[in-house]
Amino acid sequence: MLHQIYAIKTGSSVYDAQLKEAMRSQFRVAADHNHDTLLLGAFGCGVFQNDPNDVAKFYKDVLTENEFSGRFRKVYFGITPGQNYETFKRVFPKGTVLQ
Repeated sequence: MLHQIYAIKTGSSVYDAQLKEAMRSQFRVAADHNHDTLLLGAFGCGVFQNDPNDVAKFYKDVLTENEFSGRFRKVYFGITPGQNYETFKRVFPKGTVLQ
């Protein structure tokens, strides 16, 4: 069943909602374990070909929701050089995107 979910690309309202909920789950698990610093990747922007513009925006949207706003001291994105890196750097300009 999982392969069916990921066959849908960002831009589908159903997939976008599922992707945001998966991000919330990441943050809830981290919060439940009292982590204050996170290192994340470009969720699905490689083999699943998610649009990095959408994924970066969704991460920013979810991180600013009341549940997570200010919850984590630092959130870093470790992304290899290229389009994904440039996109995340534009969306998160304060030095949180690492090569």
